[in-house]
Amino acid sequence: MFDKGTLTLAKVDPTNPASPALYDDVELTTPAGVNSGIAEEIYTISGNDSIRYKYYPSSGKFDFWGYFADDAVSGPVTNDGAVVKVPFTITGAQDLMVAKADTTTAQWNIIEGWSDKSRFYSSYAARNNVQPEMTFKHLLTRFTFSVVGNDNDVCGFNGGASLPASGIYSGVFVKSIKVKSKETGNIIAAYTGTAKPTKELIEFTGNPVMLPLSGEYDGTKVDSLYDQSVFTTSKWLDNDFMKGVLTIGGTHWAKIMRPTSSTTPTKVGGALLVQPLVTDGETTYDLEVEIGQYLVVKDEHPAPGTDPVHEIRYFKATNQITPTKVNGTTQGVSYNVKITLYGFEKIDVTTTLDQWLNGGEIPFDAD
Repeated sequence: MFDKGTLTLAKVDPTNPASPALYDDVELTTPAGVNSGIAEEIYTISGNDSIRYKYYPSSGKFDFWGYFADDAVSGPVTNDGAVVKVPFTITGAQDLMVAKADTTTAQWNIIEGWSDKSRFYSSYAARNNVQPEMTFKHLLTRFTFSVVGNDNDVCGFNGGASLPASGIYSGVFVKSIKVKSKETGNIIAAYTGTAKPTKELIEFTGNPVMLPLSGEYDGTKVDSLYDQSVFTTSKWLDNDFMKGVLTIGGTHWAKIMRPTSSTTPTKVGGALLVQPLVTDGETTYDLEVEIGQYLVVKDEHPAPGTDPVHEIRYFKATNQITPTKVNGTTQGVSYNVKITLYGFEKIDVTTTLDQWLNGGEIPFDAD
């Protein structure tokens, strides 16, 4: 909360320089499960959550700014009197947003009747039912992903979406999905009129990296798109190799990110939030998809009932995707990327015995 038109923090008592600020990077909590509601400052006292109430000074006009950064904040917030910056480092799982209180059409209809139409936000405005309303704008670009199999063999178990309690899975699974993006920068959380950014309210620094898509099982985010622990009777030799029989218990199927159909896309993981494309020259993202498949590599049966030897084989594909910009940018836009997966093809060499050609008789006279 700033004195109107400035980045000077509004004080409880504007006449006292030593008075504390009303809102100085204060965390407010919005109601869960709804898109809109009154944000409250919640603090804990004696083990119980309580709400702290604050009131407008009797005089003065004010601006309200806000930002949201999940757990991406990577340093102290700075205010040089013209711009407030919040440093961040994203992993692809965090949402970044900013907002400035802006009047609604209904509020403007009230303000039009005032002799001083700049008296918002203030104690006078609050008495006339004009309170700050803040719409938070997404600063990043959001990707979700779905996969389909090129054929039923890629899906395993002949493409069945309903899988048995356990069995040897031969289909493809998704090990990782990554998109290239810069990961560090600053949120422009507030600014004065003269310092208004010409572009979006975010700046990126550093070099781009490949940001990974996180998994999401039963609504809970996890680091990997698959969980090696579900392979109950397999022996892992290292990260890229295994032997044994790949038997997956029925309670673990949800943890295998895989295509379940060759026609209907299956959602994979959560959402990946990355640096937006904001200039005319930026049109594509680098996308990397790594898949794995459990393949029979030796059909060894030294004793009756012995299982063949399986290995995990990985394949990594990198390509570019070109999202359609909205109003010249991908910022605040969500896209779904549909990925068609192909499995490894076994090499079957057919040998054919060519027939001898008839060359006829060769005479030889021994006389």
